Formats: sequence, structure tokens, C-alpha cells
Amino acid sequence: MNIINKSLLGFVLLPSAFYKKAGVHLPHLKAILQAKLIMDDRRPNTFQQVQQRRNKEEAVSNATLGTIFISLLLGCLMLFAFAFGTDYTTKLTFFFSMYIFMLAGTLITDFTNVLIDIRDNLIILPKPVNDKTVVLARLLHIFIHVSKLSLPMCVPAIVLVSIIKGIAGGLLMLPMVFIATVFTIFLINAVYLVILKITSPERFKSFITYFQIIFGVLIFTSYQVVPRIISRAQFENFNIADIKWVWLLPSFWLGRAWEAIYLLRMNRGDLVALALSFVLPVVFIYVVITFFAPSFNRKLSMISGGSESMPTTNTTKKEKTNSSLKTKIAALFCAPGGERAAFMLSWNMMNRSREFKMKVYPAIGYLAVYIFLILFNSKTTSVSAIQTDETQKKTAFLILVYMSNMLLSAAAQNLVVSDKFKAGWIYFTAPVTQPGMLISGGIKAAIVKFFVPLAIFIAAGSMFFWGVSIIPHLILGFANQYLFCLLSCFIFVNKLPFSSPPQTASGGSSFIRGILIMMLLGILGLIHYLLFDYVPAVSIIAVIACGAAFLLMKQIQQKSWNQMKLEYQD
Repeated sequence: MNIINKSLLGFVLLPSAFYKKAGVHLPHLKAILQAKLIMDDRRPNTFQQVQQRRNKEEAVSNATLGTIFISLLLGCLMLFAFAFGTDYTTKLTFFFSMYIFMLAGTLITDFTNVLIDIRDNLIILPKPVNDKTVVLARLLHIFIHVSKLSLPMCVPAIVLVSIIKGIAGGLLMLPMVFIATVFTIFLINAVYLVILKITSPERFKSFITYFQIIFGVLIFTSYQVVPRIISRAQFENFNIADIKWVWLLPSFWLGRAWEAIYLLRMNRGDLVALALSFVLPVVFIYVVITFFAPSFNRKLSMISGGSESMPTTNTTKKEKTNSSLKTKIAALFCAPGGERAAFMLSWNMMNRSREFKMKVYPAIGYLAVYIFLILFNSKTTSVSAIQTDETQKKTAFLILVYMSNMLLSAAAQNLVVSDKFKAGWIYFTAPVTQPGMLISGGIKAAIVKFFVPLAIFIAAGSMFFWGVSIIPHLILGFANQYLFCLLSCFIFVNKLPFSSPPQTASGGSSFIRGILIMMLLGILGLIHYLLFDYVPAVSIIAVIACGAAFLLMKQIQQKSWNQMKLEYQD
């Protein structure tokens, strides 16, 4: 256990006499907390999972330091809030809004395993440990972890306020941060309970995954879009109090309460903000302990059981319909045998693998943001200009087509990665003489699932804007993407679908591969731009690209076992 965890453990155990009088067994409490903190230190957070070391046998350690570093980095990014307005109510309203949003998102993405931890019910409760010790251990564990997130996240803002407004202003930030943290925990508990009431435990886990994806896309979008759509004058002259519904925001209460105390200003609005800031957290804590905690624990037992009621007739019919559609798609695109089986397996894994979704699905949001920023970043760019101006037409079309390869590349590169990679032994039990058929089946599943719907959408939009004359360019653009995807898989994907550990997907090689892919795509797009006005040449090159893609797929299908990299073998 590192020094940070030891210090926090010592701090929470300071009221030992009080705990003892309340009926808590101190040796048991300390042992439980030590075990929990050691496990936390070995569990990588969402950001660190991408950077895990290549050595599979080496345990992850010092995850606490990584969590603190990420929180500190987020805190530095949140200093952007102090660029708004001239008064500190406005500045702190934006800061506390970002703080609550960041803390809530970080807790849900990286702390879900603690918030819905059911191991206490399975391991500790059968042992001779009293209930008060178990409950207090859970609460103190949550407090420690939240402290490791919230303190580094608010340190940059406290330092900045201390420099500008003096030490008193910085110290006054501490109770406001504490109140914002209490509100955030209350908000998460309330949202979790509502979701668990309206959905099943299994779908609750899916919700957490999709929230992580949406949260990451929102963070990326906000830091890319907001500075571009708000001018510097709007930044400096904005006053949050001019918005009528601002009193609905807890962050506004905190910002105004800070300014009221700092300036010793006590008008009616300031008194209301102070009352809301300091009274409501007590109400929140009471509601969480009295109403949410018992119901939340009952719902946790449902997750721990992992059992659900039998699916209804409608659910069964829906599953049969989806399976039938998937089977028809596989029969349409794949040869019978190993290729079709790999297509079905890869399709199911892409739907069910949380790790795959976390790495690929955010690319959908990133792609939309990038295309929007590139196309509409200039004041001279508009929808009408893209329709009428030939230069803007070519540029917009090629950006739309070639940048969509970002999603296909992300899916293809993560097609071989799985945290259950050792299940790859199943490939050896099947009578498959050409493992290349398994790879081609997986590639086709990724193409059909992620590229075909996007290609249909782009084709429909392009023909709506520019007419049927754009069809040869659509064929060439999509053929180039298909060919490039196959070429990338032929060179780099010498593994069977979902048969490699996550560690092999990280490191400098992936970064270099991504840069190489973007450079080659840029070259293809430049060639297409230069030939855009020569439709016969575009048509001929499109036919050549389709033929090359067909031959390359045959080469992939003919790969032998000797060419495979079976990295899941120990």
C-alpha cells in the first residue's frame, strides 16, 4: 500500500474512539480497509487500461498515483471556467458545474466497481464481522476514493483563487468543494436507484458502459466546440445572473455563496444561496442514508445474484428476429463454414464486449465532431456554398468520405482484442484448415456493422446534395476505404478474432500505425481530389480498386496456420 493510501487510511481512522463506542470492531475495520485499498491500487482506471504494460504476468500497481494524476489534469483543464465573466459568481458557477460533471462522470466510469461492489455480501458478511463494521468500512472506502478524485481535481482552482483573492479566498473554496462533492454523490446514488428501479441489473451494467462512452465524447466535444462558438468578448462580459433559470443550478448557489461570504455581502439573494448551499447537503445526506441506502443494497443483491426473470415472449421474439436477420446477413456476405461462423462470432462479440465498445463506439462521436469542425470552421463555409461552389464541394465530399474511415479502422484494429482472449482455444477444436477464413469473417462483420450503414448514410446525403453525378466518386471513395482496410488487416492483423490480450493493442506501435493510416488515407484523398473533374479516370480507378480489394480478400482467406500469431498461448 503506497504512502497516499496509508495517509488517507490513518486520517479516516483518527476517530477510533468514536467508532469503538458506536460498536465497530476496529481491527476488522482496519483489515477490511487495507484490503480494499490494496485492491484499488492494483485496479487500473479507464485511462490506464489503454496503457497497460505488455508483460502479462506483471500485476498492475500504483493505480492510485495514476488516478490522482488524471484528476489533477482534469482540474487544470477546469481552470478554463475562470475565463468567463468579470464577477466570481459567474466564474465559480462555471467551475462548480464542470467540477460536478467531471466528478460524476469519473465516479461512474472508474468507481462503479466500488459503488456497486457486491463482494462484501459474498466474502465479509459470512465471516464473524458485525454489520456496523461492514457499513462503516464501505462508507470510509467511498470517502477515501472520492478524496483521491476530488482533492487533486480542485487543487488547481484553489491555488488560482488563493493567488488572485488571497489565502482566505482559497480556504473558503474548501467547504464549497465539499458541498459540491456531497451533492455529486447524492446525484449518482439517486440516478443509480432510479435506473435500477426501471431496468434489470444486466441492463444497468450496459447503461454504465454507454454512459462512459457518451461522457468521453461529451468531454471531447465541449473542449473542441465551446471555445470556437463563443467569442472572447462574450467570455469576458458574460454574467450568469442574467439567466432567469440559473437558480435551478446548485453550482450557482455555491458560486454566489462563496462571493457573499468573501465580500461579507448579505442581501436577500445571498441569504437564499447560503441557505441552499449549507442546508440542502444535510438533507441530501439524510435522504441517502435513510431512503436510498437500504433500497440500493437490496438492488445490489439482485446484481450479485446475476439472475433475472425469464425473458418475456416479446423479448424472445425480438431475439429470434435479430438472430434471423444476422443469419441472413452472414449468408449474404460470407461463404458457408468457418467464414460464416467467424462472422456470427465476431458480430456477437462486438455487441457484447464492453472493452470493444469502449474503444470503438467513441469513434462515432469523434468522427462527427471532427467532420463538423473541419467543414464549418471557416466563416465562408455554409451548406449553400458546399452545394454550389465546386472547390468547397470537392473538399467537403472527400473529407466526409475519407474521414469516415476512422470508424472502420478503429473496429478493424480492435477486432482481435479481448479480455477473454484465452477462450481462443476454441479455434483449435473446429475443423478449419484455412484460418484466413476466420479472419475474413471477422473483417466482414466489422465492415457490415460499422462501415455499410455509414456508407449508406453518406451516399444518400451526397446524392441529395449533389445529385447522381457523385456516384462514381462514391464508388471510388468507398472502394479505396475497403481496399485500405483489407491492406491494413493483411499487414497487421495476423491473429484470429478476439484472440489477443488487451496489452498487445497498446504501445508505440499502435500510435505509429495510426499515423501511417492517416498519412496513406490523406494521399488517397489528395489523388482523388486531383482527379475529381475527370470522371472517366475516376471510374476506371474505382474498378481497379474494387478488383484489387477482391484479390486482397482472397489472399487473406488463404492464410495458413503458420502465418498466425497465436499470442493467447502461454
